[in-house]
Parts: sequence; C-alpha cells; structure tokens
Amino acid sequence: MLGADPKRLIGIAVVHPRGTAAPSIDRLTPKDSLAAVLACKLRRAGYAIFQPDDTTIAIGKQLKHANRANVCGMILIGDDELATNQVTIKDFTSGE
Repeated sequence: MLGADPKRLIGIAVVHPRGTAAPSIDRLTPKDSLAAVLACKLRRAGYAIFQPDDTTIAIGKQLKHANRANVCGMILIGDDELATNQVTIKDFTSGE
C-alpha cells in the first residue's frame, strides 16, 4: 500500500476458525463473498484496501500486520458478524 493516504486505507479481515484453511477462489464462503463486496464498494468510494496475505493466521496477528501497514481502520468479518448481518470495525486512529 505504498503511497496510499493513511486516512483512506482500510483493512478487511475475514476471521476463519482456528485450524481451518482459507477457502480457494472456487469455494468462497459467505464471509469471503461479503469481504469482496465491501472491498469493491470501498474502492469505488476512493479507499485503498489492505487485506492480510494469510487469513489463516490468528486475528491478533492480522491486526498487527494491518497496524504496521498504517491502516486507519479494520473491518472484521466472522461468524458472529455474518449471523447478525453486521461487521466489527477496529478504529486504529482512536484505538477502539
């Protein structure tokens, strides 16, 4: 994300259960599909998107990678979020 305005850089992380591999492109889960739709909409709105290279690592490590990439926030999509039709947002500027 070199050259991206940190105020316009948002991360998206799909939270997979521990010990499971991220799905392949031909077997996307609903969480992955939601992440792709959100990424597309945010890009159209002018945001740069950061997505961790390895979604099989723990969410804490994904958040550390995003913080190192200087994102302003991270959208988390897991089973709970999918069940409630909401996402969790981690704001890196305020720490909330």
